[in-house]
Order: sequence, then C-alpha cells, then structure tokens
Amino acid sequence: MGSVDPAVVERWRSLLDQDPAEREVQRFLEQHPSLVVGDQASSPLGGLVFTQPRLQGLGARQFPDFLWLDTTGGALAPVLIEIERPGKAWFTKRGDLTGQFHQAHQQLGDWRAWFLEAENQLLFRRTYVDWLGDFRSRPLLPRYHLVYGRNTEFDADDTGKRAGRRFVTPRRHETLSTHDELTPRSGDTGLCTVNLDTLGRLRVRALEPSFTVEEAPEGLLRRADTPTKAVREVPGWSEEKQTQVLSEWRRRATTLRQQQVS
Repeated sequence: MGSVDPAVVERWRSLLDQDPAEREVQRFLEQHPSLVVGDQASSPLGGLVFTQPRLQGLGARQFPDFLWLDTTGGALAPVLIEIERPGKAWFTKRGDLTGQFHQAHQQLGDWRAWFLEAENQLLFRRTYVDWLGDFRSRPLLPRYHLVYGRNTEFDADDTGKRAGRRFVTPRRHETLSTHDELTPRSGDTGLCTVNLDTLGRLRVRALEPSFTVEEAPEGLLRRADTPTKAVREVPGWSEEKQTQVLSEWRRRATTLRQQQVS
C-alpha cells in the first residue's frame, strides 16, 4: 500500500475554493473515484464506482450521484452517494438547517423507501450485482451518504449548536459529511468509474493510474466497449502504456466473450 496522492488532495481543495457548480464537482470525482470511496478498509466490488446510477421508478433527478458495492462482512452493502454544490449552506443565520439541506437529505429517504420494496431489490441485483458475482445469499443492507457544504460553517460555530444538530440529523445507515472531509483512499486502488445507462450499456468514464486489465472484473470486460477515451486521459500514462492497456483489454474481452458463447 502507498500513501494518499497529495496532488489529488491539492487539486480538490483548489476546486472547492472556487465554489464550483455541482457538475464540475461530479466530473472531478468521476476522474478521482478514490475520493468517492474514501480512505476506509473496504473496497468497491470489482473496483467499480458507478456514476449517476438509475433506480428504476424514481424520478429523472432522484438518482444518486455515485454508487459502489461493499461486500465486507456478511451483507451486500450498496453505498449510495449524493453530492451537492459545495457553496450550499447547512444553516440559516438562526442556526436552523436550511431548506436546501432538508431537500438534499430527503433524497436519501427516497432511496431508502425504494429499497424497502422487494421487487426493487431484485431489480437492483439484476442491474448492478449479478454480472459481478453470485451474492444471492447475502442480504442487501444499503448505506447512504450525503456530501454537503464546507467545514467553515462548523469552524465558525463557537456554541457547538451546529455540530450538535449535525450529530442528531443522520438516520440509521446514513453519513453526512462536508466536501472537505472527502479523503482519497491510500495506496494503489486501481478503481474504475463506470456508467450504466437506461439501455443497459456499460461505459467506462475514468481509470485510476494504478488500474490493470488483469485485475478488472470479467463482467466489466464482457459488457463495456474498449475504453479508448478513458485510457487516453489517465494521468501519467505514456502513449506506449495506453496502447498496451488497450491491446490487453481487447484481447481479454474477446476471449471472455468467445467463452461465453461457447
């Protein structure tokens, strides 16, 4: 294992200080999925982080910004993440939680209600899990994470009122954090950001420099097109390295698809 890349942290802090739009934050996190997962013991199933995954039946704007699957322990834990614009305030001048915060927090409740339906759980497994492995014996235990605002709102609180309200607001299996608290995983994680659209097409959006085709899940290689654009955008990869990875991807994907047919 290595250490956290200080360059990523520095660019992340710089972006936040510019009060970026939500789409800019989304794109940066797609390029650096280790920030989405965070520096914790568990790793995403298959090294995959889904961007803007759809939950069928919810509205067009009610899907999470990110999703990854945690298989640590006896359950299968989808981790659903909502990213709001960093400039949004947690609190009013009176110290009450803002309407914007309540609206963002309610999305986590909508996802929770969606997972309470057995039919939706089966649909989720077919869409995001079954092609990555057999986890039918594991119960689904979703977790929910809202990333909202900046630390400055709490740093300026000399009464502790804001920290107290933040502490009691999360429901079970929820995490509420600021953008400043997102910390990239340390070491060579080899994560891959993917998007699964409404037609079931799997597209690779970004690869970390430590990604290797050899460790990529077979389901990804079978379903996704060759990620030429994503490979060309990996920081630090030479043209020779890019060509090598693309060639190896095509070779393994072809072999796996032929095995599937036969």
